Amino acid sequence: EALVDLLKSDPDYLVRIAVIRALGSFRYDAVKENMFAALQDRNLHVATLASAYFVDHGISEEATLYRDLGRDSLPWPIQLNLLRAANRHLPAWFAQSIERLNNRLTEQFRTAEDPYEKAACLEALGEHPWNFRIIRELGFASDFPPVRVASVRALGTIWNYPAFSSFFGRSAKRARTEIAEAFQAAVMSGDVGMISESAEILAGDPDGVKAVLDSVEFLADMQARLPLPQALEAYMLLGKAISAMGGVSVPEYTPRYNHPVNWALAGVVDNRTRGIIETEKGDIVISFFGEEAPGSVANFIELAENGFFNGKTMHRVVPNFVAQGGCPRGDGYGSLDYAIRSEFSGLYYDRPGRVGMASAGKDTECTQFFVTHSPTPHLDGRYTIFGQVVQGMDVVHKLQVGDKILDVDIRE
Repeated sequence: EALVDLLKSDPDYLVRIAVIRALGSFRYDAVKENMFAALQDRNLHVATLASAYFVDHGISEEATLYRDLGRDSLPWPIQLNLLRAANRHLPAWFAQSIERLNNRLTEQFRTAEDPYEKAACLEALGEHPWNFRIIRELGFASDFPPVRVASVRALGTIWNYPAFSSFFGRSAKRARTEIAEAFQAAVMSGDVGMISESAEILAGDPDGVKAVLDSVEFLADMQARLPLPQALEAYMLLGKAISAMGGVSVPEYTPRYNHPVNWALAGVVDNRTRGIIETEKGDIVISFFGEEAPGSVANFIELAENGFFNGKTMHRVVPNFVAQGGCPRGDGYGSLDYAIRSEFSGLYYDRPGRVGMASAGKDTECTQFFVTHSPTPHLDGRYTIFGQVVQGMDVVHKLQVGDKILDVDIRE
């Protein structure tokens, strides 16, 4: 009851986010009405998280309700979570309802202009196993990396469907083979995001993969061809998949930065230097920690002054955690052809608005950065801190996946 009171009345949306996550541990019938009410929360992060609750905790008896609640008038993150919940929980004997729902999702994919909305459509389609062919058809051919990655992720949901064999019956081996061949095609595409997602799925079920594919040598073939350091994450995940299948990958790559610090630029940064990140939701002003992280600061300023960030999206937003951007692909798997060193100092993620460098391990940072919503001590000593938001935290809290960075201006 105390949690419900906070959900209804606490003015801080971060508290309401924490409450929704906590209520996920309670019985569905005890909290569902509060989750339904939270779908109307004034904060989009809260309402979206409430809709995601029904994906993970919904029940078949109310699946048609989730479908009916997923109105076109809702913001698409909420709508598609509700439709995804319906697709996951609709009983198999609701065949016509399921067909209409999946036709609706397919049509929404075709008409959506936002690639992140398209990606969410594919993940909703992934909740019904028979969609594996249309997911590949729609997703693999997309011009947008986030959509291609989402198609592999959706196929992974089907691959790991708990009742796969009984669902497909006599067609189970054929379906397994087709999906495994789709993962193979994703790896051989050379797309680092598709490779990474596929490799992680394959590593989780090596016996299932080897049962339907004649050879898995394509994993090592692609690993040997990947450019480093920009494809490091895909490289490491392929190595994990190869090891899981009993193969021998190419030698382990030891990350090493190859981008020297621009000391001339780092030397002119002081406590008056500001970075103004102009977004669709407003401006975020950051100060820099030039002494503690000179290489990261100089790299960020160089990228900003060259216009690199202009038009890039906030590709990852986790409420009450971080908003992340700066990926050249828009899906979190993008990088340039260099890496900078990690710079760990006496600074901590002990307050909101810390600006840090995303990485795939020590000395692998490049262009992606994040801003924290709240204290995140589990990041301490693992991710470089190079800045602090001094104005515009309200904008940080408004950011949603897909919001664009319009410009980053460096001023005294």
